[in-house]
Amino acid sequence: MHRYVLAVLLALLTSGCIQRTELRTVQPPPPEPPLSDEAARALYHDILERGNTVIQGPVVGYRRGADELYEFRPAALCQEPACTEDFSLEEIELEILGMRRGIHLGHESTRQDDYRIQVYGGWMQDSFFAIQSNDYLDPENHGLTVVLGYAVGFSPGTSPDLGGAMTAMWNGFMRGVDLNDWPDRGDVISGDAAIMVELDGIGMTADVSFTNVLSRLVVRRPDMTWRGLAVEDGLFQYGAEVGDTLTGQFFGAGHGEVGGVFERDRIVGVFGGIRD
Repeated sequence: MHRYVLAVLLALLTSGCIQRTELRTVQPPPPEPPLSDEAARALYHDILERGNTVIQGPVVGYRRGADELYEFRPAALCQEPACTEDFSLEEIELEILGMRRGIHLGHESTRQDDYRIQVYGGWMQDSFFAIQSNDYLDPENHGLTVVLGYAVGFSPGTSPDLGGAMTAMWNGFMRGVDLNDWPDRGDVISGDAAIMVELDGIGMTADVSFTNVLSRLVVRRPDMTWRGLAVEDGLFQYGAEVGDTLTGQFFGAGHGEVGGVFERDRIVGVFGGIRD
């Protein structure tokens, strides 16, 4: 089909029926450069200074080679400025990993006498989200790994304004840790995240979908979806079943960001996204 269209265009040009114009290739905009270490730390501290919301996933632990899982604390939600006081990048080695779907990626690491911390997360302008693993090295807890996820930021405490539209989308990514049986236990899981908000005659609801979910060894995992979650004061939750939970919150004065934590199929993780 394209061959015939080009042939007709060439005939028109050579016959003088239409005016020749210069054809130029439109180049896509260059990718946004990664944050510098200084800029990333400044953004992190700015989010903490303005932050008033912390969503924490369940704190779960396991020992290397053992079957048991330990839940040290269930998921929790804190909504006041003091909630962010326990977060810091001091004495933390920070590696900037670039961007994914408009979100800055980072890896934090540090080692103390008794434990080693690894954190993978994403920074936006009004919030960040991360999954953290603490590996304990002291004789009493040697071999114990504790996993926790969190989303932190400034939330206006209101639901998004959809304007004249009935739906809106936030796109980003998810990251989690597999707590299933060995050898999968401890594997890092990542994928794309999409949050669709819809306004109908009943109220506002959110659908959350994780797709292209892959393990660290690029083994595909099943997609995850939660549908019809009621959105109230910018917050949406699911917790009808033990081990299948999700909590999300819209961040930023214009609700331009979303972040949260989840647990499903013995995978605990976090997600975040930016409004289209």
